Amino acid sequence: MDLFVVLVICVSILIFLFLWNQRHAKGKLPPGPTPLPIVGNILQINVKDFSKSISKATEDYGPVFTLYFGMKPTVVLHGYEAVKQVLIDQSEEFSGRGSLPVVDNINKGLGIAFSNGEQWKQTRRFSLMVLRNMGMGKRTIEHRIQEEALCLVEALKKTNGSPCDPTLFLSYAPCNVICSIIFQNRFEYSDENFLTLAKYIHENAKIVSTPWIELYNAFPSLLHYLPGSHNTLFKNMTEQRKFILEKIKEHQESLDLNNPQDFIDYFLIKMEKEKHNKQSEFTMDNLITSLWDLLTAGIETTSVTLRYGLLLLLKHPEVTAKVQEEINRVVGRNRSPCMQDRSRMPYTDAVIHEIQRYIDLVPNNLPHAAAQDIEFREYLIPKGTTILTSLTSVLHDGKEFPNPEQFDPGHFLDKSGNFKKSDYFMAFSAGKRVCAGEGLARMELFLLLVSILQHFTLKPLVDPKNIDTTPLLKALGSLPHFYELAEDYGPVFTLYFGMKPTVVLHGYEAVKQVLIDQSEEFSGRGSLPVADNINQGLGIIFSNGEQWKQTRRFSLMVLRNMGMGKRTIEHRIQEEALCLVEALKKTNGSPCDPTFLLTYAPCNVICSIIFRNRFEYSDENFLTLAKYIHENATIFSTPWIELYNAFPSLLHYLPGSHKTLFKNMTEQRKFILEKIKEHQASLDLNNPQDFIDYFLIKMEKEKHNKQSEFTMDNLITTVWDVFTAGIETTSITLRYGLLLLLKHPEVTAKVQEEINRVVGRNRSPCMQDRSRMPYTDAVIHEIQRYIDLVPNNLPHAAAQDIEFREYLIPKGTTILPSLTSVLHNDKEFPNPEKFDPGHFLDKSGNFKKSDYFMAFSAGKRVCVGEGLARMELFLLLVSILQQFTLKPLVDPKNIDTTPLLKGSGSIPHFYELAEDYGPVFTLYFGMKPTVVFHGYEAVKQVLIDQSEEFSGRGSLPVADNINQGLGIVFSNGEKWKQTRRFSLMVLRNMGMGKRTIEHRIQEEALCLVEALKQTNGSPCDPTLLLSCAPCNVIYSIVFRNRFEYSDEKLLTLTKYFNENAMLASTPWIEFFNAFPSLLRHFPGSHNTIFKNMTEQRKFILEEIKKHQESLDLNNPQDFIDYFLIKMEKEKHNKHSEFTMDNLITTV
Repeated sequence: MDLFVVLVICVSILIFLFLWNQRHAKGKLPPGPTPLPIVGNILQINVKDFSKSISKATEDYGPVFTLYFGMKPTVVLHGYEAVKQVLIDQSEEFSGRGSLPVVDNINKGLGIAFSNGEQWKQTRRFSLMVLRNMGMGKRTIEHRIQEEALCLVEALKKTNGSPCDPTLFLSYAPCNVICSIIFQNRFEYSDENFLTLAKYIHENAKIVSTPWIELYNAFPSLLHYLPGSHNTLFKNMTEQRKFILEKIKEHQESLDLNNPQDFIDYFLIKMEKEKHNKQSEFTMDNLITSLWDLLTAGIETTSVTLRYGLLLLLKHPEVTAKVQEEINRVVGRNRSPCMQDRSRMPYTDAVIHEIQRYIDLVPNNLPHAAAQDIEFREYLIPKGTTILTSLTSVLHDGKEFPNPEQFDPGHFLDKSGNFKKSDYFMAFSAGKRVCAGEGLARMELFLLLVSILQHFTLKPLVDPKNIDTTPLLKALGSLPHFYELAEDYGPVFTLYFGMKPTVVLHGYEAVKQVLIDQSEEFSGRGSLPVADNINQGLGIIFSNGEQWKQTRRFSLMVLRNMGMGKRTIEHRIQEEALCLVEALKKTNGSPCDPTFLLTYAPCNVICSIIFRNRFEYSDENFLTLAKYIHENATIFSTPWIELYNAFPSLLHYLPGSHKTLFKNMTEQRKFILEKIKEHQASLDLNNPQDFIDYFLIKMEKEKHNKQSEFTMDNLITTVWDVFTAGIETTSITLRYGLLLLLKHPEVTAKVQEEINRVVGRNRSPCMQDRSRMPYTDAVIHEIQRYIDLVPNNLPHAAAQDIEFREYLIPKGTTILPSLTSVLHNDKEFPNPEKFDPGHFLDKSGNFKKSDYFMAFSAGKRVCVGEGLARMELFLLLVSILQQFTLKPLVDPKNIDTTPLLKGSGSIPHFYELAEDYGPVFTLYFGMKPTVVFHGYEAVKQVLIDQSEEFSGRGSLPVADNINQGLGIVFSNGEKWKQTRRFSLMVLRNMGMGKRTIEHRIQEEALCLVEALKQTNGSPCDPTLLLSCAPCNVIYSIVFRNRFEYSDEKLLTLTKYFNENAMLASTPWIEFFNAFPSLLRHFPGSHNTIFKNMTEQRKFILEEIKKHQESLDLNNPQDFIDYFLIKMEKEKHNKHSEFTMDNLITTV
């Protein structure tokens, strides 16, 4: 009995203490239902539908409240405004990751998803960098997904229309995409290791979504030792980690420190670099966990979304029909979908978004945590507090999405049927902790779902009305019910050139099948004797096998490093366009043959990539090089070369134009070799500057590898290939393009009208303009289609024995795909022999893509420099038409646009043109040049696009005279960076961007209103009053206190500010800034400014001295306090930027 009494007393005390703590905490944390001792609110929550319980709690406690899971308080955010405030507006403060015991048990705070602090920042930053290097967000990864989509389609076809559960099939595709990034290779769907890995991932996702795991996360210490599904989860996770570790060991054995192939390689190299750093975050455990994170986050989320999506499409056949109609119209059935299609498929895009919104995959997000003590609304949330953001409340918001529980793609469509974005779409979370693989997931969902619907008609096994789309499980994640589906499925000849058989492909379907559908099998390069004679099977274009793969892969990597496909190369082309325009201007409107001028620009772009520098157009070496390239292109297109390629052994020893070709190529190679020798003499192994440097470094690394493909001969040939492919093709297209525009002045007029409207005449065109210039874009595409530059493509070859249609094509057979038959297909392009930009425009005048546009070939052997060429053609042609009016020297009707030569390439007739002239310019203020930018595009390019490069502060003598390069506004370099960073940190600490400062401004607004009221409606000059309010807000931050509006100091200071602002806007100060050395010694308003500024600085210094006397190093009250403490900390640092002079100027 006594024991029972003691027990009752102890429990009562425990309950009392617990409830007292809660009441005490409620003064800081938001309110919420009263928790019970030990168990918290767990008994008041429906763990099977947690989101519903949260929604109900908001009726009593509002959008911000506290729940206890066991003894642990969790602040819950419900509704768009509250969730947005935490995830976006105060993203930094809430960037911590809350504890999730079921994961922490294995991950131990490592990896990307569940780490915190510096561990998280470094791992996430590194992982994102590697993922981008591996192709995330680029065409590289898009091609991987497209290839995987084809594998998925083939696997589904093998079911032969029999009912099948798509669960595992839909895991394989995203799993293989991630595996190719992490492990370098994809797996066959029958691979045992692959199947086991997919099984673990799927089983784990299912377990994590059960109520048991919710309980485990609430009471980990108690349930850890009990039987339950968490044990299966841990076992699966352990097996996954074993698999990952085995893969890592394989990578360690084959690791090339200079040539990382996948995520593991990059991480191991990082570990090697930091092996002597005891505090390094890059450890074996962190690598294993990071890989596990990528596998888990990158596979099952996409797989579940696809499964749920197909279930919803089975339920709603009318939606499926509309999607498939759109697929048929935009993509068709004969090519793979690509991401460019999405912008023309608004209904499909809306359906995918609606699937994600409706299924609400991670209802309450992964838990966040307060990264510091935070004032949030009227509450104080301690550092480390778990934060739960209800994504359900955002994705199912009834105002943004009427009838949110109904699956309706109309939620993402406007009245015109166009795709409509929504800020409430947070399926990937938002802010600092937004899903790292969002871009990859969006790409996978679109390409995989469209590929499935392109090839199959979904057939439910039950009445669609009876399909249940509510979640089977809904806890940490949402899982759909299991289901099965069924499906339906929705001239080649041989010529002999000499003794050599060549298979010819004619027409879109046959060409596409070879170049795209069976790209790998036909990826060999057929023999072209005129090129083989010099190239000897080396380089990028005419090589084969491992030589080709390694050289192409390496060259693409280097070209990207040198800026191809990025703003860097765009800027080079823009600069070269200006040089071209200047060269054309120097003709003074006289008739000129543009042949060579149009070669110089693309030639210089390539030279800057390969040789580091461009050439002046008058440079003798440059002119000789351009002459060889142009002459070779002309010879290459003659019938003689066709004959030579057919009978090389016979014609090689006869006189003919091939001799000139070989002589020119030899001279080019000599020039290239001289450049290489110059590079060898100046080579810095740690700082490659151009393509040759990169190649030489690669040669050095592989100098002991006898099988290395990276040799001097291969370097010379590769450089020659880049030259040939990168210069004359673009040059000829530009020449042919101008000829066509001379022939069709009505087309030219429309293009120039569009240029004037979109670009204007005062700035250089940029690639962003293209999307707003559909007619110009159509004209450039039509030029390429019409001229049919490489009529029969470069020859391909069968890379293996291939069954193609009903034929067996032996390995090595030359394949000739007729691009003419595609580009001049009369069904796709009515009247194909007519130059008509309408071939690429829809009825509304918008640009219309075409799968038949294969001007750059397609597939594995697609032109390496396609992106560069597209950029050059647009920027150079638009720059010419922006600055000049083309004037033909003959009647346009008499201009001949048929090819002068059409063999391996097409060459236009020679012609001359005349021109007239039609927002960046330089002004000199005194002796000082100043570059002026005018118009949004130019200004945006400087302030935003190239913000870092233009982040310096220009000299303003009237300010420099006092500030001496100190402070925030007029400083530069490290001084500016440190002072600005510190000042922003202090201002945030003082409440900037938070409710604290909002309250100060509100109070000051009331004071301003009262002061205005005191005028009693009499006329008054509001200048000083409107200065006093913002002045006081700043004073309260800097000096701690505000002033009364009648305070003499406030009025004097405000007077100085107003007077300086007025004087600084006068023409005299403009003169002073232009001629400071001369005018400083003259009387003028600059002296008044200096006097006022000196008085202001005296006032600031007095305030600083007061602060020094009352300074509490542990309790800063305002900006000056923080700065003085920083000065104290750095008083022994002779190079510290935190000095008294800098404090005065900063204030």
